[in-house]
Formats: sequence, structure tokens, C-alpha cells
Amino acid sequence: MNDLTLYTLAVDRNNEHVAHLYSELHPAIMKLIEHVIIECNKTGVKTSICGQAGSNPKVAKRLVELGITSISANIDAVEVVREMVARTEMQLVLKGARERK
Repeated sequence: MNDLTLYTLAVDRNNEHVAHLYSELHPAIMKLIEHVIIECNKTGVKTSICGQAGSNPKVAKRLVELGITSISANIDAVEVVREMVARTEMQLVLKGARERK
């Protein structure tokens, strides 16, 4: 996801002059990932994300909302990300149950 963000936004997160513009949650990045997830789901292909972004709970939450199959996170972020994924999945289940009523 780091490279996708770098090349889509043309922003190097290590460049102090433009690093403030770098965001994995940028709408263009989320739209690209959403497109990949939708197309993969059509053919039964699982989707996974790796890299630094998966360690960010906000990014993990959004990816779960988009339907990602798995997320890789740094060891120091695993517990926080796991909790965020569980909460988000529960919210999605409850939302689905409410919509069926």
C-alpha cells in the first residue's frame, strides 16, 4: 500500500517538503483499493494488504469496511489492529442485521 500511495499521489513520505500530503486514507487510494476488492470478490480471489499502512488502526478500519480479506501489521500494532478489526466487523454485522428488519 505504501508504493500504491507513493505512485498514485506522487508524494514521497520521506521528503520533508511534501510528506504532509502523503496519506493512505486519501480518497484516490481508497477508491483504487475498493475497486480491487470488488473485482477480486467477483472471481473469488482473496485480498490482503501488507506494509506500514496495515499497522494504522484507522486504515485497518476502512479496509475492513471495504471488504478486505486480511491485513498484515507490525508486531507492535497487532493487538490494536486486531481490536479495531473485531469492532468494525461487529459494527458491519449489526448494520446488516438492522437493514434486514
